[in-house]
Amino acid sequence: MTWIPTEEEVREVELRELSRDDLQQLGPHYPEVNVGDVGVSANLNSIVAAIRESPQQRVFLLKWKGNSRVPAGVEVAGHIIRWTQHGFVRTLTDDKANDTAGTYDRLVDCGGADGEEHEMLIYISSVPL
Repeated sequence: MTWIPTEEEVREVELRELSRDDLQQLGPHYPEVNVGDVGVSANLNSIVAAIRESPQQRVFLLKWKGNSRVPAGVEVAGHIIRWTQHGFVRTLTDDKANDTAGTYDRLVDCGGADGEEHEMLIYISSVPL
């Protein structure tokens, strides 16, 4: 059984693809990996940066209002988001019901006066994972 959000959970969705210039204007936007070992952390951070700065990555700014921290049901680059957790974007596809379509960085979590404003960057590879 697939969970699909109700209108009250995810509403007022705004989605736009960002250019590399748009992304640079945002400045540093993803947290550094820290696994307790400086060398290992540095290696992991360089891998994350290389993947996210790859020309094969498409980057989307997603904003929504609602009582759900997960933008389930929103379509990004042909992928319908099912779940987001631990930096991974999980989607619904015709043949797989929990496929990893990309990664994300949460920019605003439970913001606004009512705590219902959310914003994240979503990274989707233009090359199948």
